[in-house]
Amino acid sequence: MILTGVRLINVSNLRWEYVDLDNPEIIYPEGVTGMRGTMKTQKEFILPITREMQKIMEEQREWNASVPNCNHMFVFLQPRDPNLPFAKRSLDKLVKMNSPADTAKGITHEGYSEGQSWCI
Repeated sequence: MILTGVRLINVSNLRWEYVDLDNPEIIYPEGVTGMRGTMKTQKEFILPITREMQKIMEEQREWNASVPNCNHMFVFLQPRDPNLPFAKRSLDKLVKMNSPADTAKGITHEGYSEGQSWCI
């Protein structure tokens, strides 16, 4: 999912209701009045699902089905507590541990970087 370019918070908060494996796409809904939407812009965002992403999603669905009493709302769950979505902080650590040392973080200009997105 990191290869999609979406923010890590959008990966950790990904819900099955946003996923359409038949079409294959992920539709992050727009924000609702009085409630924060799933994307930073508060606008609907459609993300095509690649073959590799589809494989990961199917593995997650199988894992979720095999774990008794887990949270079936979120795609990615914490392995130690399958009632909670995968924590953004844990995703941050995974990305940092598995990214090359010279990976650019966010948008860089004049030697400074902005944002949380990792360019992989």
